[in-house]
Amino acid sequence: MDSKLLDDADSDEDADNLMSPETGHIRALISQQRRGLEYLEHANRLEETADRHAQIGSALKRQFIMSDCSDRSLLPRAISAYRRSMEMNRADNAFGCYAMLNILTLEILIHARPVEDLLRDAEATYAEASSLKLQKPGDIWVWVQEGMWFGYLSSL
Repeated sequence: MDSKLLDDADSDEDADNLMSPETGHIRALISQQRRGLEYLEHANRLEETADRHAQIGSALKRQFIMSDCSDRSLLPRAISAYRRSMEMNRADNAFGCYAMLNILTLEILIHARPVEDLLRDAEATYAEASSLKLQKPGDIWVWVQEGMWFGYLSSL
């Protein structure tokens, strides 16, 4: 069912009558996902953590996808959440590769910055991952992160 038809319905009852069972299921999933995001945001207000910010960024990304990629207002919010996650990780001397990879990917989608700036940040993060690999050769996640960045840079 076309989402435009649902938006054009005069009332919620009309919209419910137009919905296929699949559309109703999708709406229920979207509603659950929004409640989950509200819970994460509330928990983060009580005790802010880098992981919660990353989860909020991921939830906003999923909302964007579930909106058929039409609600672009979600992307700057996701970028902000990932940026805060990265800042908190770096303040704790942890590597924020996951957050930075998401920031750059979303910034590409919304054309937030010139490609040259994005590449410069990607190359700097790859160098950081490579350096960290030398400092912590037994940490498999450092190796995975470096590999992710190599793949990311190779795809640009």
